[in-house]
Amino acid sequence: MKKILVIAISLIAFSTAYSQTIRNSVKITEQIKTKVEDFKIIEVKDVYELGMSLAYINHFMSKSKSEFLYMPIVVINNIPTDGKTLKKYKTDDIVQYEFLIGMKATALYGTRAQHGALIIKLAE
Repeated sequence: MKKILVIAISLIAFSTAYSQTIRNSVKITEQIKTKVEDFKIIEVKDVYELGMSLAYINHFMSKSKSEFLYMPIVVINNIPTDGKTLKKYKTDDIVQYEFLIGMKATALYGTRAQHGALIIKLAE
């Protein structure tokens, strides 16, 4: 019984330390949002425009009642990226991207992905 208790306490301590490490390694950034009525679909030239275009499509597919579009969390080469730097990444540099929504996005990135997760792999 003592052995099981020691193992359980060790697992709890490890998982707490591990989750704290993850939280400290990711910057929490303010959400980027725009009014739906103000958004116009244009030719996508950078990651910011790609994220907002996907948010726009998701907004209508999910039949959202919100008057705002929210930028999904953007993960570039496995690193969550600050929304203010998205315009510096051009679509020509993208090798592959995936847009996750719902439980799959929140399972991977938590509540930060409540508006989706745009996962991008850039050319080296």
